[in-house]
This record gives sequence, C-alpha cells and structure tokens, in this order.
Amino acid sequence: MSHDFELEAGQQMTLSVYTRCKTGASAELLRSDGGSMMTKIDFVGDEENEPYSRTIGAVVGPGSFTVKLKLMSEPGVFLVLGTTGAN
Repeated sequence: MSHDFELEAGQQMTLSVYTRCKTGASAELLRSDGGSMMTKIDFVGDEENEPYSRTIGAVVGPGSFTVKLKLMSEPGVFLVLGTTGAN
C-alpha cells in the first residue's frame, strides 16, 4: 500500500500512521522525484485491537513524495494523517 503527495515551496507536512495491527508494520518515506529514501520506521502495537500510531516526521517542500506501508501480517488497516503548515 502506498500514497503519493506533493508539497509546494514553503509547505510542510507532518505524517502520522495509525493502525491496529498487533504484529507490527513498517513505513517508508521516499522522494518520488529523486527516488531516495528519507526515512523508514518499524512499529509494533502494545495491546490487541487497540489502535496505535507513529509519527514519521516533518517533510518540507517543494517536492513529490511517497509513503509506503507494509504489514508484518495480514489483515490490517492503515490511516495516514498529514497535517500541513507553512514555513
């Protein structure tokens, strides 16, 4: 599963990933326009069927970006939340 997004010059976005997958998940943030990986995080929940989240970090534009998400087991659901602000 992946999600693409673009930021204009001066825009900033903080990305957070939410899931209930107890066995864990990983998230990668890549620059789509250059192909380089910016960060990768692995995370695991504490309690069964309890939602948990990890903040990937702040991304600053301009540029095109991709968030790639992978579950350590199936099934699972993600919510990716991006909050924006101007520099």
